[in-house]
Amino acid sequence: DDLRAAGDVVFSLVAVEDATIVGHALLSKLAGPFPALALAPVAVLPAWQRRGIGVRLIEGAIARYRDALHAAVQVPANHGRTWQIFAHNNLAYHLHLLGHYADAERHVRSGMRLAQRTGMRIIQSYLYSTNGEIALAHGDYDTAERLFRDGLDIAEHFGLPERIAGL
Repeated sequence: DDLRAAGDVVFSLVAVEDATIVGHALLSKLAGPFPALALAPVAVLPAWQRRGIGVRLIEGAIARYRDALHAAVQVPANHGRTWQIFAHNNLAYHLHLLGHYADAERHVRSGMRLAQRTGMRIIQSYLYSTNGEIALAHGDYDTAERLFRDGLDIAEHFGLPERIAGL
């Protein structure tokens, strides 16, 4: 309700079974130095859990991120590049949640290349964090720690308290 009252809701996804809403995912504006979206909360009624409903909601969000990436490519100049980088990051994070690690890693690399090529170092903290999550999922704790540290170094350099807390 607070997100709606603040005007931060971008869109909602719902899962309906037998004319009853059994799951919900919300994409909302994420506070930060650049425009970004957060996928939270994702919830499924307890009686309907373990049936793939949460996965389908996340897959629906991934489809929206793919649409956002396609739209961002059409936007000229740096503003469009910012959206492209965040779309790659969001795709990577949510693909990793579904266990699609190769696709997730591909999107992190694409986002990182674009951020480096356009000099948007500040955004790299998000990509390092996502890449660290992927490394954790693989059980590669040393790499995860290095990636989280790299992201934290950037966040501290640019004074991004929300990234510092998130890393």
